[in-house]
Amino acid sequence: NEDGLTTALLRELKMRCPRLIILHHRDLTAGIPDLSTTGYGRTCWWELKHSRPVFSSRGIQRLTCRRLAAGGVCLYVLYYEGPNGKHTMIAHPTAITASPMNAGDIDPINMTAGFDHAWVCDRIMEQHLK
Repeated sequence: NEDGLTTALLRELKMRCPRLIILHHRDLTAGIPDLSTTGYGRTCWWELKHSRPVFSSRGIQRLTCRRLAAGGVCLYVLYYEGPNGKHTMIAHPTAITASPMNAGDIDPINMTAGFDHAWVCDRIMEQHLK
């Protein structure tokens, strides 16, 4: 489930990225992404979704993510379970066009096989080191 994936990613981030300040915004306010990471002079926002194969992202959430991406860095991390197995995807908020949505219909920025939290950590660090 999404909570379990979030917990596992947070654990991996704390271990692999000790120089980042990681904030989990669990249900803080409607529309705020799940995580923010700050380090190396940059703050990035991350919205996590578990797609089996469909997921939902409310209108206010999609709008907030698009606004954050326009002014800085905000990306979706999609843990997708589809007909060809599990994949982890990174997608720009503009790729999330509807709700509910099948993650298999998204054109991701990047993707790997399986649910790979270490891979997500590497993508997060890439954003901070740009």
